[in-house]
Amino acid sequence: MLFFVRNCRAPGGVQNTISRKYRQNVSKMKVAKAIFFFIMSLIMILCIGVLACALNPSLTEMLAEKVENLSFVQSGGSSQPDPLSGDSGGSSGSSQDDPGQPDMDGSGAADGLADAARAGVNADWIRDGNQTGYEPPDSQSVEAPASVSGRTGYEPVQEEAQQIEPEEEEELAESAPLGNTGSELSFDPEFYPFYAMLETDLQSLYKQIYANAMDMVQSFSPVTAVNVNQLKTVFEAVYNDHPELFWLETGYSCKYLRNGSCVEITLKYNATASNLEASRQEFESRAGTILAAAVERGSDLEKEQYVHDSLMEQVEYVVNAPMNQSAYSALANGRTVCAGYARAFQYLMQRLGIPCYYCTGYAGEDHAWNIIKLGEDYFNVDVTWDDTDTPTYDYFNKSDREFGTSHMRTGLAVYLPACVSGMDMQGNPVNGNDSGAGNGTGTGDSGNAGNGTGTGDSGNAGNGTGTGDSGNAGNDTGDGDSQPGTDGQESAVVLINPTPIEPLRWQGGSGTDADTDTDPEHDPAPDTESVDEAEGQEALDRAGISGEDVRDTMEAYYEDCGRLLREVGTGDRQFTNVIPKEMWSSVEQAYNNGAYRSGYVDDALEAMDADSFVILLQVQDIGGGYYRLYHNVYTN
Repeated sequence: MLFFVRNCRAPGGVQNTISRKYRQNVSKMKVAKAIFFFIMSLIMILCIGVLACALNPSLTEMLAEKVENLSFVQSGGSSQPDPLSGDSGGSSGSSQDDPGQPDMDGSGAADGLADAARAGVNADWIRDGNQTGYEPPDSQSVEAPASVSGRTGYEPVQEEAQQIEPEEEEELAESAPLGNTGSELSFDPEFYPFYAMLETDLQSLYKQIYANAMDMVQSFSPVTAVNVNQLKTVFEAVYNDHPELFWLETGYSCKYLRNGSCVEITLKYNATASNLEASRQEFESRAGTILAAAVERGSDLEKEQYVHDSLMEQVEYVVNAPMNQSAYSALANGRTVCAGYARAFQYLMQRLGIPCYYCTGYAGEDHAWNIIKLGEDYFNVDVTWDDTDTPTYDYFNKSDREFGTSHMRTGLAVYLPACVSGMDMQGNPVNGNDSGAGNGTGTGDSGNAGNGTGTGDSGNAGNGTGTGDSGNAGNDTGDGDSQPGTDGQESAVVLINPTPIEPLRWQGGSGTDADTDTDPEHDPAPDTESVDEAEGQEALDRAGISGEDVRDTMEAYYEDCGRLLREVGTGDRQFTNVIPKEMWSSVEQAYNNGAYRSGYVDDALEAMDADSFVILLQVQDIGGGYYRLYHNVYTN
């Protein structure tokens, strides 16, 4: 049977209707498919974000700050950073009127600041009054003036955190030992405030990080229990206190367990670490040139001004300068950003025995400047912003109120002392402060107790420069015979090591000395018969010194100084010895009239094949009728 099939087609109208419906169905399917893949992509991004936060807990905190900042701006508020939230000014925001902020103006300021203290900061230290009332600016529009806009460049500390499983911890214990714990180190709170603000157990970790950075140890296990957030606080404290660690990067990494406990810390070093000895010599040489001239200035204010002006003269602001977060970039390379200016200024002032701190915060962008202590008062200094095409003193020794519209502290810097008043170029207070910085100007004016100056011609603890003149804490002038710490001030001063390459191994337990028998109305040499022999031996024992180590004649003193100077070698170094109090006037006279050069310096320099010599001499009354002398020297 044959079948014939004819080619039948639907009428044109029907065919068009079917085709149109088909295209509509295909289009709907494409839209549904796109929506499906979009949703799946969001889910994957969310999963990746959750995983990243799990591996890096600090990222969670940063994201929370971002969300808070966005919410605040949308509500009509300011996008200014919260001073307590961290160092990154641009990544955090909250209003100063936020009820969640501590009452910085009322009597409960210390308690409020303590309650909001960052992880690792000692809340009891704040409550005890060690934080002296910094008040964040009232203005909600902190920004850089047009003349200095963009002259910032500070980079907050960056961490890399990796979670590990508990079974890996035992392997790390073998591969990452403690390294150098630095347990014998001590740091004077007046010069190292970030150390002082840490919880007591975390101060041991601070010492460990510092010591391992000095030894360039890369990875080590923490000496005490610490979580991820506490570790960041401690690392920032070390970095902020020690500009001499110019080879240390602003970032680090750590490995931690699921409970947040860190089990390994890895430090990072910059390019100078590849030839650290050569880099250190270059750094110290450039710094030594400035210091040699600075110590000739009479008062601390004059020294500060010289360092400030020298940096403006020798350093250029360059955004992309290598290692621009370090003092090395400013002093050795002469090209840096705000962080390098501030670190170099801090280092040089520390070397001169003048407390100076690294202050970080917000000035339209993340920014760094300094806080300096002159006498009993604190002042803001921003060398970066003064170093414009026409150098100025617009940001030199200013109060927090004067800085209020352009600078806001963040992170750990909010715990630094408040700068209540400013100072003019003659050292006179401004903004209603009745007391000056305690520094006179001109020859014979006083220096700070325990801080001496010298360039090979002078260099006496507590002395201002100038022939035969000496300044005393609490006095306006000196007569050449005075002694450190008169007018009711304690003669013992807890000293820092102005060259922290080798921090002091011993300090008095309380930071003061009970033996304060000096009197400005009496002859500086004490009555040796009134000093009990047992008391003297007890003081020597407490200081870790044997009776044989006391240099009781000028001949023995010169011989010991010459030997020690040759042993420490050239560069930035320190040596100490102990003398009876009755010898102080002879030692002081030798440095005033230059006799010390023939006494030990000339022979030592010849043996060392060195040409130049700078000395900063400091004194500490250790009690029992003895002085310890710290010789901070630079030879080249």
